Amino acid sequence: MLAAGAVIVTVAPRRARAVALGAVGFAVLGVLAGLGFALTSSPHIAADLAYHLSVLVVLLAALLALARPGFSGPDGFAGSGGKPVSR
Repeated sequence: MLAAGAVIVTVAPRRARAVALGAVGFAVLGVLAGLGFALTSSPHIAADLAYHLSVLVVLLAALLALARPGFSGPDGFAGSGGKPVSR
């Protein structure tokens, strides 16, 4: 899903913010599901828990950055609005 989101962001930059939010949100749900499996399975493997928690932190940071109103992509457009952001 993240790869498909990256392709769409590249091909359709005006939809980049919405697509990126959807792809990262979907990834967060997947990591939460994996973390749930890791917590409920026996034995708990520390590496599995550490992996899921660290990936979750990175994805949540990306989600927060994308959700910020002033987020601007590499082309200077603010999300799906298509208005240039002054720097």
